[in-house]
Amino acid sequence: MKCAHCGANLKLTDEYCPYCGRKNTQSSQHVKEKKYYEKDSTDTRKKVHTVYRSSSKLRVRGIAILILAVLVIVLMFVTFYVDERIYYRKQEWAVFHEDEVSAQIRQYLDEDRYEAFYGYCDAYHLTGWTAGPFLKYRPQMEAVRIGMFIDQRANEYLTADSVYGQNSAMESISGLLPEFYNRDSLCYQSREVMDPDEVNEDLNRIYEHMEEKLMVYFDLTEEQARSLSSMSEEEILLLLEETRDE
Repeated sequence: MKCAHCGANLKLTDEYCPYCGRKNTQSSQHVKEKKYYEKDSTDTRKKVHTVYRSSSKLRVRGIAILILAVLVIVLMFVTFYVDERIYYRKQEWAVFHEDEVSAQIRQYLDEDRYEAFYGYCDAYHLTGWTAGPFLKYRPQMEAVRIGMFIDQRANEYLTADSVYGQNSAMESISGLLPEFYNRDSLCYQSREVMDPDEVNEDLNRIYEHMEEKLMVYFDLTEEQARSLSSMSEEEILLLLEETRDE
């Protein structure tokens, strides 16, 4: 390039003409633009570095989360496998000691210790078992299980601090009792392996035990309590409401 004043040859980086000493305006613009682009380049590198560091942290976090998720899944699988093995081993132990377990079950039933009976069966995972040598006790297990729910709702009724709470508990009990008394349903899965006379005798005592408690819970007469087995859900609810309001 040439000096605009004397025509001497100049370099783009010469801020002043070495011959006439005048300012090179094109060089000033070049230097200004160079500084601007250098600053812009520096800022861009900083931004790129920041983004890279952020993305690196995200990648590290992502990998950590992935590893944690894999560990959780593995732990869940191992826990499930161990629990399942324990579940079946308890059943296997009960089957291997069938005479001993059956004798204990029979003792609980004969002594009317129904919660202990159910807890013992549940401890060996017999309550949900629809096969095996203990299937013959399933009607009694189911009746006691429903009876325990009725007890819970009765306690809710007795401790309720409002009519709404009492009504809710009574509605639940009214819905559970027909199921509790439904022998066909209770015996459906066991009918081919159970002793009908033994089961009926056990169920009768379970029913009597529950009716005695309901007489206390709701001030029922013995006749009213005995009639519950033949009532519908609506009739039971009406009876309970009447006894409460008397």
